[in-house]
Amino acid sequence: MKGENTARPHRNLFWRFSNVQAVRDLDLMLIKTFEEDGKVHAVTLFDLATDPGQTKDLAASRAADRDRLEKLLEEWNQTNVEPRALVGKGYRDNLRRKHEMDVIGRDAERKLP
Repeated sequence: MKGENTARPHRNLFWRFSNVQAVRDLDLMLIKTFEEDGKVHAVTLFDLATDPGQTKDLAASRAADRDRLEKLLEEWNQTNVEPRALVGKGYRDNLRRKHEMDVIGRDAERKLP
């Protein structure tokens, strides 16, 4: 279409559901999962340009990017109200498992209940 803007509409995208939070900054995506008591369970970082299947966690090797995205997520969370939708413990446990690195790829994730 003539004159169509093909640029990305937002630099950052944020998600928060139950015990999982995520932020995407261009091609980098950080996913943060939490335990029942609110403590951080895991932080993973992916470069979607080179790893669209999210199989290689870069959180340790790209600490500066991890820290920058965690800060963005924290700043965004400060603008939100506390979550009101509650899900059961089994569902929250599965969300955590889906974001652990021993479950790699969307096909493996779909096999979880």
